[in-house]
Amino acid sequence: MKESNSPLNTKIKYSFEIKSSAEYMTSFLVLKLSGEYDFQEYMSLSKVILDKCNEELVYNVLVDSLELDYSKMTVVNRFYLGEKFAEVLRLKVNIVIVLSDIYITRFSETVAVNRGLKTKIFSDIESAKEWFKDK
Repeated sequence: MKESNSPLNTKIKYSFEIKSSAEYMTSFLVLKLSGEYDFQEYMSLSKVILDKCNEELVYNVLVDSLELDYSKMTVVNRFYLGEKFAEVLRLKVNIVIVLSDIYITRFSETVAVNRGLKTKIFSDIESAKEWFKDK
């Protein structure tokens, strides 16, 4: 995986990798996040994801954020993130987000799904990959 040189790299580190899976009969981008959650940086990720999808012509995305510390994420942040990701990604991208159980509330997911984004949150990568079988 190649680490990004994006200006986002102040608190959140990220890298992309393309994976193909005969088992899941699809290709998908894996976005690996680590570091410390920052609202503005995370909001910017929706555009970064869309740009990378368009560049690679791959529209299934698995966000592996098991190494990202979400402890500073607020309920209001979750609302705006769900709204922003739906606004930017809903027409093209199927996205699964994997994060630690302690951070899962499903609020962002509900906001995004209600606005037309095909998304789901999981606590393990294998379940997230399985989700792509139906997409």
